[in-house]
Amino acid sequence: MNRNPGRGWPDARTLFKYALAQIPDIVIFVVVVLVLQRWLDLSTLLVTLLIAVWVLKDILLFPWLRRSFEEGRPEDAQPMIGARGVAKDPLDPDGYVWIGGELWRAELVEGHPPIEAGESLKVEDVRGLTLLVARDAETRES
Repeated sequence: MNRNPGRGWPDARTLFKYALAQIPDIVIFVVVVLVLQRWLDLSTLLVTLLIAVWVLKDILLFPWLRRSFEEGRPEDAQPMIGARGVAKDPLDPDGYVWIGGELWRAELVEGHPPIEAGESLKVEDVRGLTLLVARDAETRES
């Protein structure tokens, strides 16, 4: 089994999480179809076919939705490392920054001096949804 997220066969945990997430909509769909069967006198064959198509839809969508159910995808944060931006607020030790047109929560890398609002900065690391930033040395030298 390939342990590489997004490549090869998914691990059992990813499949389990996806299957578990599909249960509520399948249950609701089955209940609605069974109620319609009573009201509209639908055949059992048609009801079975509708439920089978609904489950098949979930199976076919899995390859596109799989990434959202995988765990431990540190590579998703890697594009942020090295990104440059501007401090919206003074960072001493935390505040908000603009990077790529988006507002992010940020903290100073330990041991770095405060950054004033409007100063250029660079993302050094990511912790959850918080960017760890430092003053941008390249912008300061020019």
